[in-house]
Amino acid sequence: MKSQQRLIAICTAALFVPLLLPLVTGRVFTRDDLAALHLPFRHLYREALRSGNWFLWTPAYHSGFYLHGEGEAGMAHPLHLILYRFLPLGVAFNLEILTTYAAMLGGAGLLLRRLGLAAEAAWFGAMVFTFSAFNLFNLMHVNHIAAVAHIPWLLLAAHMLLTSADRRRRMLAAAGVALVVGSQLLVGNPQYVWLTIVVTAFSTACLWYSGAPSARVALLIGAAVLGAFVGAAQLLPTLEFARASTRTTWSLDEALSFSLSPLNLVQLWSPFAFRFRIHAPAAESFIVHEFIVYNGAFCTIALAWLAMRWREQTRRKLLSALLALAAISLVLAMGRYGGVYAWLAQLPGIRTFRAPARHLVLFQLAMSGIAAVVFEDLARIIRSRESTRPERLWVLAIPVAMSLATSLAAASLAGTSSRRRTASSFRVSCARSRGRR
Repeated sequence: MKSQQRLIAICTAALFVPLLLPLVTGRVFTRDDLAALHLPFRHLYREALRSGNWFLWTPAYHSGFYLHGEGEAGMAHPLHLILYRFLPLGVAFNLEILTTYAAMLGGAGLLLRRLGLAAEAAWFGAMVFTFSAFNLFNLMHVNHIAAVAHIPWLLLAAHMLLTSADRRRRMLAAAGVALVVGSQLLVGNPQYVWLTIVVTAFSTACLWYSGAPSARVALLIGAAVLGAFVGAAQLLPTLEFARASTRTTWSLDEALSFSLSPLNLVQLWSPFAFRFRIHAPAAESFIVHEFIVYNGAFCTIALAWLAMRWREQTRRKLLSALLALAAISLVLAMGRYGGVYAWLAQLPGIRTFRAPARHLVLFQLAMSGIAAVVFEDLARIIRSRESTRPERLWVLAIPVAMSLATSLAAASLAGTSSRRRTASSFRVSCARSRGRR
C-alpha cells in the first residue's frame, strides 16, 4: 500500500508541474479569458489595494464598469485581498490558480476517505477529479475552478454533520458548512453555486434516506443560510449587477445555449471521434471546453469493470449513488436535449445562466469517485491474489471494440467528406475555367 501511495503522490506532483512552471519562470497563463478578463481585472484590483483606493467601480473598462458586482475577480475574498495586496501581480495570480487546484485535491481526497475508501484509492480518485478534463480545460475561467474547489469540502462538511455521532464534531461541521458556503459565494460565480446546490441536495437526500435525522438536515440548511450571510459582501453586489444585466431579458433558447449533445457521449470510448473533439452546433463549436465528457481511459474501463464485478463489490450503495449522480448530471448537462433542464431554466435566477453543459463537472466528480472504488477493488485483488475467470474478462473488451469501431467509422466519414469537398472544388474550378474561355 505504501508503494501505491508513493506512486500516486509522484503522479500527482508531476501533474502539478505544468501549473508550477509559470510561477517558477516568472510568467503567467494568458490563454483566452485569462488575458481578456482575469488578468486585467486583477491588475485594477491590485492597483486599487496598493494605492488605498476603492475597487467597487472602475472607469478603465467599458467606459465605466461595476467591477466588484461582476464578480470575476472575487475581490472580497480574504485570500485574494492578501495575495493582491502584498505580492506582485504575476506571483499572486499564479498562487491563486495553484491554491485552487491544491484545495480541490485536498477536499476530494478527504471526502473519499470520509466515505470509507482506503488512502491510496481516495487520493487516486482525488487526483482524477482535480486533473479531470473539465477542470483543466476550464483553467482560463479562474473563478469557475475556484468555485468548483469548494464542492468536495462542502460535501465533506455536510457528510460529517449528517452522519457523525459526536455532537461536538457536528457543530464543527456546521461551522465548516457556513465557512465553505461563504467562501464560495465570495469567489463570485453564482452558476457554480447552483451546481453545488444540486450535488449537495442529492448527497443530503441519499443520507437522509439512509437514516440521517431530519433535524440534522435542518441544521445543514441553517448553516448554509449563515454561510450566505458570510458571503453577502459578494452576493448582494452580484444580485445588484445581475438586475442590470442583459441576461435578465434572455429567451429560453439563449439560456439553453451550449447544451451537451448526446452524441458527445461517444467521447467516453473515442475522445477524438469528431474533427474538433466535440459535437455542437456551428455557432457553439468554437468553445470546446464546455463539452468535454471524456475523463481518461481508466474512468471508462471502470464502468466495464463494474459491469463485470458488480456482485463482488462491497460498496454497492456508494456506487449506486455515484452512478445515479453521473446520470442526473448528464441529463442536466444536455439542456435542451435532456428536457429536465429546459424546465429548470424557466425558474427565476437560473434563466440568467447559460451553458447547462457545465453540469459535466458533477459527472466527472461522480466518475472520479467510481474510479476510486474500482482502484480499491483492483488493489484488493492484487493483494489477495484473487483470480478472475478468463471468460468474464470479455466485458473489458467492449469499450475497446467500441473505440475501434467508432474510430473507423469517423475516419470513413471524414474521408467521404474530404472527397466531396475535393470534388466540389474541382467542379468550381472547371466552371471558372470554362467561364474564362
